[in-house]
Amino acid sequence: MNDINKQELLNLKKLAEGVGQFIRYWGFRQIHGEVWSVVYLAPAPLFGYS
Repeated sequence: MNDINKQELLNLKKLAEGVGQFIRYWGFRQIHGEVWSVVYLAPAPLFGYS
């Protein structure tokens, strides 16, 4: 994630927190919504097979 600037990272964090709060409304844990949104919006795979 070296190509993401600080403002984009803060925006992603705010969005992930909002998604987490929405997911919590549906009975899931907030952190699951945050992780799911970060994984979905990642510009490149976060991990993989080499």
